[in-house]
Amino acid sequence: MNHPFAARHRLGLCMIVRNEEATLARCLASAAPWVSEMLVVDTGSTDRTVAIAEELGARVVRFTWVDDFSAARNFALDEATREWALVLDADEELVVDDASAFADGLERASISAFAILRHDLLDDGSVTVAPLLRLFRRTAPGMRYRGVVHEQVIAVADGVATPSRCDFAHMRHDGYLHAAMASKEKVQRNLALAGKLVAARPDDPFSWFCLGLSQPDAADATANFEQALARVEASASERIRGESYVLAMVLRLAQRYGQTGDPRLDDLLARGLADFAGSPDLHYARGVRRLAAGDVAGAALDFEACLSERGRTFFVREREECWGYGAQSYLGVCRTMQGRAADGEALLRDAVATSPASFALPRRWLAKVLGDRATKLMDDGRATEARALLKDQAAVHAGLGFGWSLLLTGDDGGAEAVWRAYLDAPDRAEDSDAETMRARALGLMRGLLTGSPATSEARAVAPCVPQLEAWFRWLVRHERWAVTAHVLTAGPSLGASWPALRMQLAVVLVLAGRLDEGRALLEHAEHDGPEDAEIAYWLGYCALGAGRVDEARARWQRAAALAPGHRLATEGVRLLGKIG
Repeated sequence: MNHPFAARHRLGLCMIVRNEEATLARCLASAAPWVSEMLVVDTGSTDRTVAIAEELGARVVRFTWVDDFSAARNFALDEATREWALVLDADEELVVDDASAFADGLERASISAFAILRHDLLDDGSVTVAPLLRLFRRTAPGMRYRGVVHEQVIAVADGVATPSRCDFAHMRHDGYLHAAMASKEKVQRNLALAGKLVAARPDDPFSWFCLGLSQPDAADATANFEQALARVEASASERIRGESYVLAMVLRLAQRYGQTGDPRLDDLLARGLADFAGSPDLHYARGVRRLAAGDVAGAALDFEACLSERGRTFFVREREECWGYGAQSYLGVCRTMQGRAADGEALLRDAVATSPASFALPRRWLAKVLGDRATKLMDDGRATEARALLKDQAAVHAGLGFGWSLLLTGDDGGAEAVWRAYLDAPDRAEDSDAETMRARALGLMRGLLTGSPATSEARAVAPCVPQLEAWFRWLVRHERWAVTAHVLTAGPSLGASWPALRMQLAVVLVLAGRLDEGRALLEHAEHDGPEDAEIAYWLGYCALGAGRVDEARARWQRAAALAPGHRLATEGVRLLGKIG
């Protein structure tokens, strides 16, 4: 039966295989509707590869392996009979997106080759995208391979032919899912072949790139890539500088430099962007660097470039996060830091919806953005709204604020469960210093609520006093009097650090109109520090609130005498003097 694909008669599939029984049938099935010939060159299979190929209608030809991929590829091209060759590996599939455009491309005399985007599925579920020359006019001059490994089509490598971008089809590839299972024998084989390639073409940057790809040792691979890059830089050819393998090499060097803290990283990224201005991977790497250095505006520009149409469709895209959820996350962070909270929140929500759970950045920052909003709500006495805002956020990221919204609305048990999950989260080591301090303060507050503070060391508690005071203010603001009583009762067990916290809690109570409770704390404080002007001032404030003007005047006069520069005490004395 004839297939409706109009250009089928022009196209043939050319493959070299060896022991590919696991994936060959899938590959052949993907190509069969689009080609009128399927040629499979077998280089020594010992499994069912040959039988599968023949069962699916392929013509199988044997070839004795001579440690040269180009020799095998060229043998296949010579054996083929169609004008155009589609070259696939057994772990790839052809996906045609537009059959009409596909046929039109093969009919156009002005085009001799197409670079097809290959989508590589990785173990973490992400996808990389890179163009590969896999569809070309077999009968055109120079359309044969050279290079014993990572072979190139001669006419394209020499700049005689320029491949057109293929917009009508792409390839799916899952062979990298098994990269960790590659045998030592294959690694050593490819390394030896790449070594032969460098020996034969020592001035060719691509040869050194192939050697770097074949190296199992990261340091050796880096040295080989640096050799390749030096030869690219020495070349006067703009075409060579723009080759996709050069970008792949720069990205690998950038990753290595980042891992080792190499100071050449910034120059490398600038050099890469000079030749590959649309690369989302390069913009992403530079954006992360800029953000870490405090250049928020510059980082935002890089992440915007990642998410632009140019970035999303760039011909080489190695890490999906760089043109998707990762760039969204970091741009959301930038917008938040620039004071554009609504824009930041929208970006972070999109990133949370599309990113894997292992990518914590958008969840952490969305929790921070919502946490800031929730904090304002709880400051205003609107804990119920704060609870609704945070309830769908994972406890590990929003647990501190969500726990407080539960406590303030009367769900003490729920608060304890959320806080326990928050404090026990395995990624606590990734916390910022501020978040670590809040977690420590929460541990202290939980101890106060249960009558068993986590520590009595003043140096451990002192930095947490402002946070404990802020939380105590929430308890008072939301009239959780039974809880505040627990805190005040357990407070003295903090030992030497209690006086500083006690003073702050007393002021919170006094300003909230809880004069009796505040005065009781202040009187205890006065017993411990009779020469403290602040204590005298706030006792005067309590006295005035209770209508005891003479006592208030005496307290403020004492505060002014203990601290002559105490502005509030001095002003209080002056005002009471007018009253008489």
